[in-house]
Amino acid sequence: MRTIRIFFGILFFFCGSAGAQDAEEFNGPFASWANVKLRFQAKGDGKTDDTYALQTAIDSLTCTASQFNLKDRAYTVVYLPKGTYRISSTLLMRGKIGIQIIGEDPSTTRILWDGNVNDTMFWSNGSAYFKISRITWDANNIPGVECIGLHWKDKWNIRATKEKGGSRSFASLYNEFSDLIFTGKPRIGIGGGTTKGGISAGTANNDSEITIRRCLFDKCEEAGVRITGFNALEYWIWDSKFFNCATGVSCSSGNYHVYNSFFQQSSVADISNSQGYYTSVRFCYSDRSRAFSIDAGASSNPFKRTFQGNIINEPEKIPIQYTHVGRITLFDNEITNSSDQLNKIMVTQKSWAPASYQMLSIGNKYGNSKTPLRIVNQKQQIFSIKDGELTKPVTTAKEFLKKIPGTSPFKSRKVFEIPAGADDVIIQQIIFEAAKLKGGRPVVHFPFGVFVLNKTIIIPAGSDMQIVGDGLRYSTIIKFGKPESFIGKSLFKVLGPSYISMHDVQLGTHVKFKWKAIEFQETDQPGAFVKFDQIYTIADTCLFINKLNYTYFEKNNSFFADGNTIAGGVQQKNGKGTLRVNAFGGQYANTELTNNAVFSGKDCWWEGVRKVPLYFKGEGQISIDGAKIAPTQFDSLPIIVADKFKGKISLMNMYVQGSVSIQSDNPDLKFLLWNAHMICKKDVIGN
Repeated sequence: MRTIRIFFGILFFFCGSAGAQDAEEFNGPFASWANVKLRFQAKGDGKTDDTYALQTAIDSLTCTASQFNLKDRAYTVVYLPKGTYRISSTLLMRGKIGIQIIGEDPSTTRILWDGNVNDTMFWSNGSAYFKISRITWDANNIPGVECIGLHWKDKWNIRATKEKGGSRSFASLYNEFSDLIFTGKPRIGIGGGTTKGGISAGTANNDSEITIRRCLFDKCEEAGVRITGFNALEYWIWDSKFFNCATGVSCSSGNYHVYNSFFQQSSVADISNSQGYYTSVRFCYSDRSRAFSIDAGASSNPFKRTFQGNIINEPEKIPIQYTHVGRITLFDNEITNSSDQLNKIMVTQKSWAPASYQMLSIGNKYGNSKTPLRIVNQKQQIFSIKDGELTKPVTTAKEFLKKIPGTSPFKSRKVFEIPAGADDVIIQQIIFEAAKLKGGRPVVHFPFGVFVLNKTIIIPAGSDMQIVGDGLRYSTIIKFGKPESFIGKSLFKVLGPSYISMHDVQLGTHVKFKWKAIEFQETDQPGAFVKFDQIYTIADTCLFINKLNYTYFEKNNSFFADGNTIAGGVQQKNGKGTLRVNAFGGQYANTELTNNAVFSGKDCWWEGVRKVPLYFKGEGQISIDGAKIAPTQFDSLPIIVADKFKGKISLMNMYVQGSVSIQSDNPDLKFLLWNAHMICKKDVIGN
């Protein structure tokens, strides 16, 4: 049995058995969604100005947190059926939370700009936990246009009153942009963040924990994604395509992590940085761009750049150019010679600071295998391990593009609607009916509203249903009736093997006892796969794995989901199991391993009140690569402790607000610490 204790399940997908089924698909529209043509008289004919209709639909979105529009016609999803919606001024979304704006399909649903130069098509100001999906944003070749602006410029939590106007703004975080196309030569596709002054002035807070997936950026004149500000953090970019942009991803001061994405003929660079904490680019393809990653401005800052599993094909100039004191880490990349015949350097580093410079290169293949790496400064070390020569990439650009997931396809499935306010008896009956359609991937839809359970909902073995809500938070809420009756129990129990997806729902509310959101039973078959995405939890333990041997877990894009207790079964303990937990942008703090369990966490920021966020005691293998660990109150005392641990611990490319302690009685521990920047207070007694 496996148990997961979570507070909010924003978007997660899991299956109890291996199978060649689509991971994601699109279902809808549902009856609870507000159709802009039917409800707000938008035309979508490409000629009529639909600005007013679309703005009214956005303004009228229900906001539970501020008690706005909660009556019979409440809705948290705006739906755009196919058509071209011409707008002449910025669409403003102000102070909304837990909502969605969904188009029918980006190939047929387009918002066309017909407004001013140097303007923004859609601006989110102080909104959170929202999703925009399945729309083409067309700048219409009008100069200087930003398609989507994610800029929290209002002050923190100003509430509107009868006496005083204003709005309630929310910390801008956990937003998703998926299956979008940006075209018409925009200046910026998606822009995020603010600063304390200058042209980007605003709150300088949040605009963080942003998921961008399966988006296409075409001919963006400045950048496909532009990130600005010290708190514009944790931009997780997945499975996206950047064609002929000046820069694919541009970052000033914030940070990003790019996975499995494609860049072609970027005229400046695929990635450009101006400052910017720790960043990573993993499993991407660059085809004939001017450069892959460049840093502007030299400094003595310990910024960190990690490159893993990328293919860089025929760059025009030196593909990776770095100008700070921090270290570059390269794993398993393939980099061909540049078209500049006078320069065969693959990676270069230099700065003005009189410091020690180091670079780590493991398992890479370079077109120039003799001198691919160069540190200009005198005090320098280059560690090259198992690097080799590359004549041409094994994978072509065309082959790589075929492997990137496209827009999640529309599927006409049998839909089972949960009536508003339905209790657990009605919900269970509908679940049982849906479970009979094995192989049909039926959809069980929970509309906007609150659903109260007095007993656990059972999902039968062999199910392959999809459970869908109307919003990431404060929209579709499934919670306890009598909390005391759920002690030791769960809201949902999934009997395996099953193939289940659940997304856009909130599970549970604040209660004082420990409880479980979802419990999995009899699902540890060889090849079993469980994937979590955009989880929000207040529990100490988000992921509790109890004596499993074969299941592969992946927890992605989940800043608010720390706590991983992982115990292998007998086969795992004896080295014959395949149990693994991988997290890309998924939390790594409070991780415990036993019985030879394996955990790998990459690219996530942790902050909180826990004094020792990483305390290792047990047995297994743990790797954390690309992270910041920041207790609220810190000094020079250890915040990472390796007690008696049998196995391997690797900590790489980290900022650590505190210190690391390895206990002396650790004969069976192999410990690697690479590129960890310690931030300590000298005066541990004072403030």
